[in-house]
Amino acid sequence: MINLIIKEAKSYTMHQLMLLTCLLSMFMPFYIGLMMLAALTLGLMMNGELKALLQETPQAKAGLLVILAGFIGALVYGNLLGIGCSFMMLVILIAACDLRRHCDAHFYDRFIKLILLMSVVCFAHALLEYLNITESLNYQFTDLIIPDLPKYRVNSVFFNANYYAMMCEFFIIIALAKLITSENKGIYFFIILCNLSGLYLTGCRSAWPALAVALPILFYFAGKRKTAALLLLIEICLGFFVLMEPELLPRLESSDSSMDVRIGIWQTAIQQFKVNPLLGHGPLTYMQVYPQFNGIATQHAHNIFLDALINFGILGVVPLIIFIVNRLKEAFRLCDIRKALVLALTVIVMIHGLLDATIFWSQTSFLYLSLLMMTVNLKTDEA
Repeated sequence: MINLIIKEAKSYTMHQLMLLTCLLSMFMPFYIGLMMLAALTLGLMMNGELKALLQETPQAKAGLLVILAGFIGALVYGNLLGIGCSFMMLVILIAACDLRRHCDAHFYDRFIKLILLMSVVCFAHALLEYLNITESLNYQFTDLIIPDLPKYRVNSVFFNANYYAMMCEFFIIIALAKLITSENKGIYFFIILCNLSGLYLTGCRSAWPALAVALPILFYFAGKRKTAALLLLIEICLGFFVLMEPELLPRLESSDSSMDVRIGIWQTAIQQFKVNPLLGHGPLTYMQVYPQFNGIATQHAHNIFLDALINFGILGVVPLIIFIVNRLKEAFRLCDIRKALVLALTVIVMIHGLLDATIFWSQTSFLYLSLLMMTVNLKTDEA
C-alpha cells in the first residue's frame, strides 16, 4: 500500500502535490483552506511567478476586475469584512489559475477522484454529526427529523448546512459524470448515494430543484438524450408527489414562511442597489446596510444576482458576466462529458443561487472555479 502511494506521488511534480494538498485543505475548517491558499499565493510571489501566471491566464483579467470593484467599494464605505473577503477571493482566483496551468489529463482525473473520495469522508462526518444532534434532541436516528434551527442541521466540515448542501450537489454531478464514462460504476453509485443522503440531512430545500434541473442537462449534453428525457419525466412525477406529500423532504412544509422572509430580504437589497448601482459596498454588503432600511437581519441577499449587484455594483458585475460567458463558450468546444460537467455545475450555481448565496463561500467557490478553469483548459478527450 505504501509503495503504491509513493509510486503515485512520484507521478506528480512537487507543485502539483502542493495543489492537491490545497484541495485536501478545502475539506478541513475553512480557515485552514484559506491559509493554504494564502501560502500558495505567497510562494508564487516569492518565486516571481505570480505576475506571469496572471498575465498568461486570459480568464484572470476579468476575475481581477470583479475583485478590484469589490475591494474599492469595501474600502470607500469602510466595509472591513468586505476587504478581508476580497483577499479571500483573490487567493481563490490565483489558486484556480495555478491549477489551470499545471493541469493535465492524469492530474485532472486524480483531482476529481480525490474530491469524490473526500466527499465520502465528509458524509461519514455528517452521519456522526447527525447522531449527536438526534441524541441531544432525544430523537431516534431513524426518525430522520431535520429541525429548522441551523445548529441542528448537519454541515460536515463546511461551516453551514447550506454550504454542505451545495458541495453535495457538486459531488453528485461529478460522480455522475464519472459514472457515465467509467466501467467501474458500482463505486460511483455508492458515492452518489452517500451524497444524496448527506444532502437530505442538510435540510436544504433550495438544493433539490437545482439538482433536478442539472441532472437532465448533464445527461443531455453527455449524449445520453433518452436517459435525460426519462429522468426528466421521473422528476416531474416525483415533483408532483412531493408537492402532495411535502413531509417527504425536510423543512419543505415551512417553505411559505421562508419565502416571505426572502422576499423581504430581496426588497432591502433592491433598495440598496438603487442607492448605489455603479459601485457596490464590497462583499457582505447586505450585512452592512440592512439596518439603514429596517431590513431583515442576515449575512447576504439570499440571491446571487442581487448579492453580486450590491456587492460589486454594475462595474463589477459586467466583468463577472464576461468571465462566466467566456468560460461557457470554451466549454462548448470540449468533448461531450466535459461540456456536460461544466454546464451542469454552472446550472447548480445559478438555480440554487436564486434562493441563496452559497457560492459566495471559500470552499464552494474554490471547487466550482477550479473545476471550471481546469476543465475548459484540457485539450484531450480522455475521460
